[in-house]
Amino acid sequence: MIIIIILAWLLFLILAWENTFLAARLTLLLLPTYLIRLAIFQFPINFLSGLIWILFIVWLIKSITQKQITFSIFHRLNNAQTIWPKPLKLPVILFLLAAIISLFIAPSLLGSIGIFKAYIIESLLLISVLISLIKTKADWLKLLTPLGWLIIIMGILGIAQRLTGWFVPVNYLPPNDFRTTLFFGYPNAGPLFIAPLLPIFLGLFWHNLKEQSFNKQFFFYLATIALGIIAIILAKSDGAIIGLLVGLIIFFLLAGKKTAIITGIIIVLGVVSFFFIIPANFQSLITNNLLFKNWSGQVRLYQWQETLGMLKDHPVLGVGLDNYQTAFTPYQKTTGIEIFKYPHNIFLNFWSELGLLGLISVLWLIISFFKTTLLSIFNNPNRLIYLGLLAGFITLLIHGLVDVPFFKNDLAVLWWLIIISPFILNRKS
Repeated sequence: MIIIIILAWLLFLILAWENTFLAARLTLLLLPTYLIRLAIFQFPINFLSGLIWILFIVWLIKSITQKQITFSIFHRLNNAQTIWPKPLKLPVILFLLAAIISLFIAPSLLGSIGIFKAYIIESLLLISVLISLIKTKADWLKLLTPLGWLIIIMGILGIAQRLTGWFVPVNYLPPNDFRTTLFFGYPNAGPLFIAPLLPIFLGLFWHNLKEQSFNKQFFFYLATIALGIIAIILAKSDGAIIGLLVGLIIFFLLAGKKTAIITGIIIVLGVVSFFFIIPANFQSLITNNLLFKNWSGQVRLYQWQETLGMLKDHPVLGVGLDNYQTAFTPYQKTTGIEIFKYPHNIFLNFWSELGLLGLISVLWLIISFFKTTLLSIFNNPNRLIYLGLLAGFITLLIHGLVDVPFFKNDLAVLWWLIIISPFILNRKS
């Protein structure tokens, strides 16, 4: 197995040297390969990590030899394409600084180093390479294509799992609630990745529709959206469904006057139907989910309350990377409830892992994203693409209120990719 993986890395090295952009696209397609784990000389690594480091080192060597980068402290990068967007530089630096501090807060340095490397360093390295490779809007679209194919694969796999039960853990098979897990092993992992991307592909689809550009990309976007929705429904991820609904409502309210009117009518009809047509048992099912009255919601409420109690004692530094479960144990007063790896709330996740400085940097990133994207929606001919990015990020944040949308290899890359996109598109415009 190790020999096969090393051979695959060597082939990827050759590809990266010959065509760095194609290698970057392949890396995005293979984001879930972080699940392929191995140890080389007792050093744990996963397949995706190898791809990212190979890609970054090749890009760095080629950039130095082509004199696109200078290490002099008196010079900036000569190639403007390799510079992070100016509004994001300081919050990204603060984010990285917070992660370095949190690295040494946790009692287990070995565990925190693994999280730091996989979720912080490698995601930032990959995104830095992508920023340098995006020369035009067409390049940005080409980088989205492998993500679309990944969603299509997930949708097809979800359908196959629903029909056959292949690779679904017994906990999610009948007589329990039948939920597909794709290749992740638990239901929410796939929707966390898929849901934020669907409004982005909807923006591209709608843009082509308005331009009457019925090319192969048009149908590719349509297939991506359809299969992505199917994958989320089959996984029965309430957070992803609610987040996606909110994102789609925002999209159609801002897409144009006609769509805004139609969306408004649908919302009114939906509210009327909820109170006067939908049976009482379905009403209670919906309200229990929205008001956290079901078991899953109650667990989260208890955990959030007790996490806040923990953070009162660690308000500035948090509890360190990969230390939440250990640090939270003395604060858990509710019995019979599993202690999750993270608090399952985007703001509590960052606060507990990266401290107050990390939370501030994340809020700064979110505000910068919204400011740039909203201005672009109202002042750009490609407004539907920016609108898709806005709706996608809103989907991520809404789902993130009840889950963990960053602390996973693929999700960390997705987080940064969405955040940088409006800035990169503006620069390429």
